[in-house]
Amino acid sequence: MPNRYTKNWMEASKNLRTGKKKESPFGKKKMTAKEKQAQNRRRGFLMGVIRELMKNK
Repeated sequence: MPNRYTKNWMEASKNLRTGKKKESPFGKKKMTAKEKQAQNRRRGFLMGVIRELMKNK
């Protein structure tokens, strides 16, 4: 059973290997207006494609 120091070291080295970054203490970064627009365009496109597929069944 690894003690807490080796456990923390193992977790840190795994995160370095996988490229996983520690989440900031302030939570997620707020999106800018342009980023929101781009995300909404992608979401709208996907919803449209799904709707068309369902309609054509």
